[in-house]
Amino acid sequence: MVKTTEKVPMGTIVGYGAGALGFAAAANLFFVFFLFFLTTVAGFDPAISGLIILVAVLWDGVTDPLVGYLSDNSRSRYGKRRPFILMGAIPLCVFTILMFTDVSFLSGTAKLIYFIGINMLFWTFFTTVDIPWATLGAELTDGYNERTKIRTVSSVFLQAGALLTMVSPPFLIAWGSEMYGSEAAGWTYMAAICAMGILAAYLISWNSTRGREPLEGLETGMPEKSFKLVSQINVALKNRSMKYLLLAATLLVGSFSGILPSVLLFLIKYNLGIEDEAEMSLYLAIYA
Repeated sequence: MVKTTEKVPMGTIVGYGAGALGFAAAANLFFVFFLFFLTTVAGFDPAISGLIILVAVLWDGVTDPLVGYLSDNSRSRYGKRRPFILMGAIPLCVFTILMFTDVSFLSGTAKLIYFIGINMLFWTFFTTVDIPWATLGAELTDGYNERTKIRTVSSVFLQAGALLTMVSPPFLIAWGSEMYGSEAAGWTYMAAICAMGILAAYLISWNSTRGREPLEGLETGMPEKSFKLVSQINVALKNRSMKYLLLAATLLVGSFSGILPSVLLFLIKYNLGIEDEAEMSLYLAIYA
């Protein structure tokens, strides 16, 4: 059994933290660029584009506790968290690309259903990877100082990933558009490059933590305390402070973290009149 109180090698800490690059890239592509893609490339009305995003985000609220429950109760001999990371990484990248692919052969309701479905699948596999990955970091060690190192390195990678994903897409879109002769192809090209980066980041994290994930109860056959998802949610919702916190997080944090990045590209291009990729990336970098 892995002794979680032992010192975690720096290679493991850095390797695990690299997964934050994947998280930042996937999240930024959705929150910053997807609404702009839907309205300017896919041709949806802004209200319909908002509906697509709303459905996807609400679905994420369903998948988060579900994946957490499944991961907590996993009995795989390879661990609770790492199998989920490996299982979800490739589908996540596939649906990242499809999310920014304009299906011009579809129109109307069929096209709407397609993008809603793709986004629900994107969030399903994003959650499949991210929730176990985030939890794994706290399980690599019981030591306070070691956990602080892990989260510090992860935060550095997170900020680097956010900055990189803000700055690079305008250039990638321009290069792809010139290479393949259409703006729609440029967006798909950008998504494919970013998807490869997401996959690499999560695979590095998965490989670097090989043999480091605790396997309590799995090697000895000891039963673990059962965890009932619905009952635990009910317990949390009975707490009045928790209700206020959830409401504040939904109205304030959710609004600012979701709406502001989504309208940023519209502000830069249509209000400020900026078309140059370098200038656009500079403004996005300042925001990041």
